Amino acid sequence: MSEKYLAEAKEFLSKRDFVQTQPFKKALTENASQKLWGAATLAVKMVATRTFNISVNQIVNVSWQINGTEVQTNTSVKEVLYTNTIAVIGTWDVSAIVTNANGTDVQTWTIAVKAAPSPCYIATATYGTPLDTNIDILRDFRDAVLITNPIGKTFVSTYYRTSPPIADALRENDGIRTVTRLTLITPLVYLSKSLLNSILVMAIFILGLTAVLSLRKERMKIVRPLLVGTSSILVFIAAIFSLGSVGYAIPFCATVGAYMLPFVIPLSVVFTMCTVFTMHANRIINIIKAKHGLKDKSDIMRKYIF
Repeated sequence: MSEKYLAEAKEFLSKRDFVQTQPFKKALTENASQKLWGAATLAVKMVATRTFNISVNQIVNVSWQINGTEVQTNTSVKEVLYTNTIAVIGTWDVSAIVTNANGTDVQTWTIAVKAAPSPCYIATATYGTPLDTNIDILRDFRDAVLITNPIGKTFVSTYYRTSPPIADALRENDGIRTVTRLTLITPLVYLSKSLLNSILVMAIFILGLTAVLSLRKERMKIVRPLLVGTSSILVFIAAIFSLGSVGYAIPFCATVGAYMLPFVIPLSVVFTMCTVFTMHANRIINIIKAKHGLKDKSDIMRKYIF
């Protein structure tokens, strides 16, 4: 709080005839908004004990209320604390009403109690905090897409059951943690964000369907590489989940699983590109033969290899 603001606040308070209130302590939360008069807002994601403080310069009676319901009274005090743990999700107005012969005044804090973020073990390990906004995107994708169908629910439950040992292994190696964030988690964040955009998903679906229908002869040349890439990702995931499951008893397996994470997407891309190259190998060979007047593959090998 600036010196100028403090001076203005003190001047304002000196003109009042009766009570002066003091907001709750700054140490309660880094997100607390400090104000001398008026409402202050506190967003709480974790259920925790919160203490509110009222300090006045004369004897007063204090009534503490939550959403208009009195929960505590203090009589003939100059300073008083109120401690409350609100476990129910919702928005709560905590008010301190101070009265004496000189009049009445109110200080109100608005508390938004939200559900604690559910664990996303590997992503949390790579970002170093469960509160990163990128992890929120992954949670949104989980809630909006994955857990709305049986296959997604099975994937999520398996992930939660097997990933904690792998996340612990990630935390012990900053290099692997950083590379995993760049090569796996970040692409997944962008993919999840795109899939949460219904208009974009519809556009991609229409374009993909149009391409497949219009290129009937080339259909397998489009579908097969995609199947290879998707299958390789699924194999990696199955292997990592298996290592994570064993990792509770054998930490080395969890470490191996953690070291596999950065390679999931890059190797899947390599396998996809190799499939594309293999499918077009004959065409490439024919082009080389025609260009250089070669008759068969042995001529190509003698010219370019031997």
